[in-house]
Amino acid sequence: MQAKDIMNTNLVTISRDESVKALADILLANGVSGLPVVDSKERVIGIVTEADIINKELSLKMFTANNLLKFLHVWNEGESGTRVEDIMTGNVITVSEDTDLFDILEIVIEMKINRIPVVDKDDKLVGIITRSDILKVLK
Repeated sequence: MQAKDIMNTNLVTISRDESVKALADILLANGVSGLPVVDSKERVIGIVTEADIINKELSLKMFTANNLLKFLHVWNEGESGTRVEDIMTGNVITVSEDTDLFDILEIVIEMKINRIPVVDKDDKLVGIITRSDILKVLK
């Protein structure tokens, strides 16, 4: 079995220039916990997750009663100034459509990652494999 046999091709992506608020809205609207970040040619340049928002955006703020209210207003207006590129993880591990399931399992286990973008010969994103995709195959 290969990546192309188990990958999800119903892709939701985001660009590096989007706001973190837009990212949160997209994650919630699509019921996913992370997204590939792509350039204008649909090449993967990063991964961004709910944890990135919480750990890198929200944890940087020192919340008191007053500044929490101010932050929530700015956040809800999408004006925090933080962009996806500010919190994303770069140097993403990708696999090709022909990568064997056992190699994918090895990557997930050794690298402790939750999602692996699948790219074609031109490095264009064509799918994504999550841990739940792997579990569906293993059941």
